[in-house]
This record gives sequence, structure tokens and C-alpha cells, in this order.
Amino acid sequence: MKRVIAALCLIALVLAGCGGEKQKEEGVIVKQDQRKQYVSTETAVLPDESMYEGELLLTTELQTNLQGEPAIYQLRAEVNDDGEEYTALVEYSLNSEGNWRTKEYCKKPLMKQIRDESEHNIDFPFVQRGDDGNLYVLVKRYDDEQNPWGAKGTDEKPYCAYSVLVIDEENDTLHEVKLQTKTTTDEGEEIDYAREYEVNVFHIMEDGTFFLVFSGASAMWFDGATGTQTNFCSTIADSAFGKKVAFGDSQILYYSTSNKLFGILDSDSLEVGSYFGEEISEESRKFEWYFDTDSTTWQTYAFNQSGLYRVSDFGKKASAIMLSSEANFDDLADATIYDILVGTNEELYILLRRPAQESTDYGEAWEFAVVEYQPQ
Repeated sequence: MKRVIAALCLIALVLAGCGGEKQKEEGVIVKQDQRKQYVSTETAVLPDESMYEGELLLTTELQTNLQGEPAIYQLRAEVNDDGEEYTALVEYSLNSEGNWRTKEYCKKPLMKQIRDESEHNIDFPFVQRGDDGNLYVLVKRYDDEQNPWGAKGTDEKPYCAYSVLVIDEENDTLHEVKLQTKTTTDEGEEIDYAREYEVNVFHIMEDGTFFLVFSGASAMWFDGATGTQTNFCSTIADSAFGKKVAFGDSQILYYSTSNKLFGILDSDSLEVGSYFGEEISEESRKFEWYFDTDSTTWQTYAFNQSGLYRVSDFGKKASAIMLSSEANFDDLADATIYDILVGTNEELYILLRRPAQESTDYGEAWEFAVVEYQPQ
């Protein structure tokens, strides 16, 4: 019996030496490097020239459709050379073979809405899939730029108002929620933020709450059913919304350029709770950061040219674990990255612009595409 026990112990020691962890002499267990080489497997050039103008990409969000496939959304309202009007919310999605599929939503109600808008200009600055899984469009109505003092020519600020179109994809219908953007400051002054500032962040939370950031400096929350303002922050710590952020279930992740670390904001107060990221070299932290969060699991990923990282936690013990190998994405040095998406198997999709092969010394041509990287 003792021989059997001894043999089992020997087998256990051998297995421990061959497994995913190494035993240091002092008894501390250190995990082996689990980084993988990410290999570019597919390049899907954007399928419609209306998605960009020259070197400018008009739709910079890489999202998912109802089936979880990578998708780009564009609300198109235009008139062709023959005077025919075309208005639709267009979904461009990538299937498993790397081919684009196009689907249109709400053509009739959108066409009617555009035709009814005669007094003011109308724009659709954001199309966003919310944390609740639904699709939303932010609508901006404003006075003509050639008449900056409003339709009546008074000394009032130019007219501007925001609303949200709630899209029912299954029934191909929509309804509109107007937002109450006026608020009173601590000094008692009433300000209409729609007239004073531009919206640079539009997000929908899991409970359907609309979250808007104005000029990166102030934030408002709105009830998703009524458009009533439910919360307001006149200032935002650390200029957190100056660049890309990641929305968690109760906290917001961003990269602090002043502290050269990741910062975590409370979703209600927008105050900084903690910083982390010392485990990443300062040389790697200097590149522009992009984020993606799976709102079903709240797993968040961070990416820049140095690599792809999995964020382990949003609490005080938060850390970023590097998934890709060193210098994995050096080929993106000449690319302009707009957004990323991480799949269920931690494959990486990057929406980017890069010099096209037909570029010459006399003029540069651009390729707009979604590039897929698979871990090997």
C-alpha cells in the first residue's frame, strides 16, 4: 500500500512539473505566460462608399447585431441625382465567412419623419446598441448654420434639441423619446445643454437609461421611457471622456493621460475610485487605448498597438492581463484605428483605415476595413 501511495505522489509531482504552472524553489506558484500570437485571418473592406468621404470615416462604431455578429450601423438620409429620396437605418454585418450582409430598418417611418422636418435641420450623430440589447439612434435638430441666432432672429441662443429613436428591429418600427436637456446650476442659472454644447458620448445602460456627455465636460442621465432628466454632473473628473471609455455594470473604465494609468469612475457620481495598470510598461501604455465590453458577462478588454489585454476586475484589485504576444500588432503602425470588438473566443476585430496599395507619391488612397485577428 505504501508503494502505491509513493507511486501516486511521484505521478502528482511529475504532472505538476508538466502542467500550466511552475513551482519556484521558495514554494511560490507562478503561472506560465499564456500569451498567444494573434494572426490576421480576414480583411473585410467596407462594402459601401457612402460610409466614408475621402480620408474621413462617417461611422466609427464597431458593434454587434442581434445574432452577435460584428456590425456597423449607418442612418442614411439622402437624395440621389434623380431627386429620389432614400432614408433607412442600414446594418452592415459580417458573417462567419467574412462576407458583408446588408439589412435595412424602418424605411417608411424614417422617410415620413424626414419629410415632416421642414423648420429645422436634422442630424443623426449616433447609432448605438445599448447594454439592454436594443438599438437606439440619437437625433439632433438645430437651426441652419447660416442663421445662427435662431428662426426668429432674436438674441437667444440657436435652437437645438435632442431626442432618441428606439428601434424595434423585429417589427421594423420605432418610437421617439424627446430629451429634457435644461437644468439649473448650483448658482441658480438655467442652462439648456443642447444649445450650449455638443454631445460626444451617447450610451444606453442595462435598465434603458440614456447617458449623454456634453463636450466631454458634463453628463446627463435620462429616463428611457419619458426622456426626463434623472441625474446630472456639471463636472467630470480627470477629463475621463476626452477619449474612448468602457462601460461596466456600475463603473466606467478609461485611460488617464495625466496619471498614465487606467482609471475607474463610479457610474453615478463620475468620481474616480481607483487607478491601475502599473503591470503594463509605460512604453506600452503610451499608445491610444480602445475598449470593448460584453454586456452579458461584463468582461472588458483593452487594446492598443502594444497588444490586447483582458481586464480582470473593476474593483480595487483590477489588473490588465496581456493576451497577445509582444510586437503582435506592429503592422498597425500606419493604420488609424477607430474601434475594436472581441468575440466569444477572444478573437479580435479592428475597424481601421490604412494606406491602400494603390497609393502613390502624388496622392494617398485609403482602405477602410474590418480586420480579424485569431489567437493561435
